[in-house]
Amino acid sequence: MKNHVVFLTIFFSTIFAQSNINIEAVRKIRLENLKRNYLNKEIRFYIPGKISVTGKLLNVTDKNFIISERNNPSTYSHENVNFIFIDPTFKDLIMVFSISALSGVSSYMAVLIMKKNPDATMKGVISSFGAAIAGVFARSVFYKPIKIDISGETNI
Repeated sequence: MKNHVVFLTIFFSTIFAQSNINIEAVRKIRLENLKRNYLNKEIRFYIPGKISVTGKLLNVTDKNFIISERNNPSTYSHENVNFIFIDPTFKDLIMVFSISALSGVSSYMAVLIMKKNPDATMKGVISSFGAAIAGVFARSVFYKPIKIDISGETNI
């Protein structure tokens, strides 16, 4: 009897399970989080027709975004908008260059430690190679837009 109950429970749970659901409450929570975390920050999103809109977020209402484009407030419906992007700033670019420079210096120091009396060519090549590789990795990690999902879809 116990085996039948377990089997029926597993059987019905797989039949009635949902891989994702669209709940308006989830969308509302995500919009409130967007308003709380990114108010007065530069955002970018796509409205229907694949038109990109960029501006400073002033307010989020139940149906609209209010953003400042060139110091003029504009209203856009967020009904068909599923994602908001926060583009990298100048601080992120400075972080990429700093990591690249730090890696170049550490590569130079590693050459001095590893080899006795290295020539100038080896020092230049190793430190440049270390800075370039670290710059590529830092750019791929730190200098990319943040994608914020504001749709009501959830994966269960």
